[in-house]
Amino acid sequence: MHERIHQGEVGSDEIDAMLDAHVKEVVTNGLPERAGCNRSRRARYLIFRRAEDMMYANLRRHIYMHELCDAAGVSERALRYAFEELVGISPVRYLSMLRLCEACRSLSSADAGRKSVKSIALSCGLWDLSRFADSYRKVFGELPSETLMRGTYSTA
Repeated sequence: MHERIHQGEVGSDEIDAMLDAHVKEVVTNGLPERAGCNRSRRARYLIFRRAEDMMYANLRRHIYMHELCDAAGVSERALRYAFEELVGISPVRYLSMLRLCEACRSLSSADAGRKSVKSIALSCGLWDLSRFADSYRKVFGELPSETLMRGTYSTA
């Protein structure tokens, strides 16, 4: 799958569908090491979805933890527990991954003659450009500039 994503064969809709299916699977069946009642799992899923919706709606601006908690209608502890149970990472890390994925989508479809890595990163709410490049390389196996250039050549 990583190779298909790297080659640009997987569209954003397919990635979103896979993430959604993964979350639904975990909510339905739970993680093997965390068996629990379906009602609490469903409640955590709803918390997760409310926070995620807020993240998507405000991806381009700085989002504070208390804003996520307000959007989900829960305490910070409850929000962290929901994310840890459903996706295995903190809300802040999840938001970072959403931003990186959005940057990857934008870089893959952008024209290098009209867009820059900097403008795309900033439009995704990624303000620390050196950290962005390092994180991007760790997640996607290439530099953002390489994705931008590959996207340009594949559409030409």
